[in-house]
Amino acid sequence: MFIKKSINSYLQELSSKKPIPGGGSVCALSGALGAGLLLMVVNFTLNKEAYKRYFHELSAILKRLNAVEENFKKLVDRDSQAYLLIVKAYRLPKDTRLKETFRRKKIQAALKKSTAVTFEIIKHSASAMKFSRRLLDIGNKNLISDVGVGACMLESAIKGALLNVEINLAGIKDERFKEGISAKANSLVNEARKIAHFVINQTSGRIINPDFAKSKSARRAD
Repeated sequence: MFIKKSINSYLQELSSKKPIPGGGSVCALSGALGAGLLLMVVNFTLNKEAYKRYFHELSAILKRLNAVEENFKKLVDRDSQAYLLIVKAYRLPKDTRLKETFRRKKIQAALKKSTAVTFEIIKHSASAMKFSRRLLDIGNKNLISDVGVGACMLESAIKGALLNVEINLAGIKDERFKEGISAKANSLVNEARKIAHFVINQTSGRIINPDFAKSKSARRAD
C-alpha cells in the first residue's frame, strides 16, 4: 500500500486530504527509521577488530532488529488498513434499530482492531529501544550519534502510538479490554521513555566528553 512507494509519494499522500496514511502509519515509519539506524550501527560494528569480542552478541542483535524493522514495515500499511475499517464502520447505515445495532458492533470491532495494531507499534518500539542502550557500549563509537537519533525516532513512535491507543480506547465500551491494553501500553511506554532519556543523555554527553559515561551525571540519568 504505502511501504513500497517512494518517500516523496508517501509524503504527498500524507499531506493530502485523504484519511490514510495517518498518525499511526507515521509512528510505524518512525519506528522503522529508528530500527534502521540501529541496524546501521550494528552493520558498521560487526567484523571490526576492535569489537570482535562482541561478535556473537551483535549478530543476535542484528537478527532481532531485522525482525523488528520488518514488523514496522508491515505496520505502516496495517495501521492504515485498520483505520479504514473504522471509517467504513462509521459510514454504515443507522436508519433502523437493527442497522444501528449492527453498526455499533462493527465500530467496536474496528476500534479494537486498530488499537491492537497500534499497540504492536509500542511493543516493537520498546523492544528496539533496549538494543539502543546496549549499542551505546558495544556499538561502533564513530556512530554514537546514530544510536541517539535511533532512540529519538523510537521514542517518537512510542509517544505517537500511545496517543492513538488512547483515542481508540476512548470510544471502546469493553472496560476489560481497555484496562488490559492501557496497563500493558503504559508499562512499556514508561520503561522505554526511561531508556530513551538515558541513551539520549549519554549520547550527547559522550560526544562532548568521552569520560562522561563514568560521571555522576551519567549515572543519575540511568
